[in-house]
Amino acid sequence: MSRVFDWTKSFSDEDIDEIKVIFRGQPSYHEDDCILPSDIPNFLTQLNYYRTPEEFEVGINYWVKNFGNDVNLDKVIEILKTAHNSTLLIPILSQVYDKEGTGYISKDNFDELFKILIINDPNLVGLTHEGLLKSSETDGKVSIDEVVKHIGEYLRK
Repeated sequence: MSRVFDWTKSFSDEDIDEIKVIFRGQPSYHEDDCILPSDIPNFLTQLNYYRTPEEFEVGINYWVKNFGNDVNLDKVIEILKTAHNSTLLIPILSQVYDKEGTGYISKDNFDELFKILIINDPNLVGLTHEGLLKSSETDGKVSIDEVVKHIGEYLRK
């Protein structure tokens, strides 16, 4: 690979072009711009996104549960464009849970989302699930806006 990708800032158009080439070079790539979830670890490692096998498994399980067995390039690019900033990433990742657009997700869905966030953003390591849930929960639902607000406050500390 000719470049080291910097996951702490937004990807440039040039980065996105190279990411597309890397994606399309995966063993399971097929013409409808998709790969199989089993190629996610290899693809992300080629982008300098290093995680443990267990952490990759959490991400793969999230994908399969919410998007099925095809990893679509357009959706991957949408997620990657916000991966550098958890407060931008949360609304993208929570869309699968908030299909009615209410701005709230269930506690179970929040639990899954929290695991993905902690894996993705090392700056969130000190953030507790209980604290974030307590500050964002109303009537058994978790406000996406409140999660974004509290994570933003945590990151500014």
